[in-house]
Amino acid sequence: MTRILAIDSACSSCSVAVLDDGKVQASAFEEMARGQAAHLVPMIEDVLTRAGFRAMDMDAFAVTIGPGAFTGIRIGLATARGLGLASNVPVIGITTTEAIAAAARQGDEPILAVVETKRADIYAQYFSSAGSSAPVACPLDQLPGLVGEGAVKICGDGHQRARPVLEAAGIECQICDMPGQPQAEWVARLAQGRIDAEGMAVFDHPPAPLYLRPPDVSPPKSGIPGRG
Repeated sequence: MTRILAIDSACSSCSVAVLDDGKVQASAFEEMARGQAAHLVPMIEDVLTRAGFRAMDMDAFAVTIGPGAFTGIRIGLATARGLGLASNVPVIGITTTEAIAAAARQGDEPILAVVETKRADIYAQYFSSAGSSAPVACPLDQLPGLVGEGAVKICGDGHQRARPVLEAAGIECQICDMPGQPQAEWVARLAQGRIDAEGMAVFDHPPAPLYLRPPDVSPPKSGIPGRG
């Protein structure tokens, strides 16, 4: 087993966990709509102190790569890449929807992980015993097609918008009672699973962000009359 520091700042929360030999040694989680840039590094320092380790004691770092908030994804990735570079160990990327679904899973039941976008669509990824879909920015009226027939467990902070659409299509829904945000513990456990399955050597390049749409940035208006 390996020692992993995992972080998440991609959605509406911030969390950190240290997993050592399959056991969580320390963790922290706080919901926040913004402010991850100011909270993440102090949270990492606190968790490392409580776990009794330094960053250089880690065998790997894990981080959520999206989908989520553009700024939050960049904050987490930049922090994880910096830690990995300074410690000369791999950084492993995990999707937010994977982490949310992993926390909700109790067996092989179908799971739909949904992340709120505050737009007309929703970030979604479907998991079943047959495999998983790719994470997508899915229009609400297309969610039933992503799930198919039968029952599904819905997890994530987008469940309030997803459930009525699915039930209107005749799909039985169960709402997960786990937190709707990614938790660093499960980011670490998923990273551990990948290391066990694939080995450490395959993670020799830092993960790339998973942006499912361009950032919400408008071009600056020109101050020159007649332009912009």
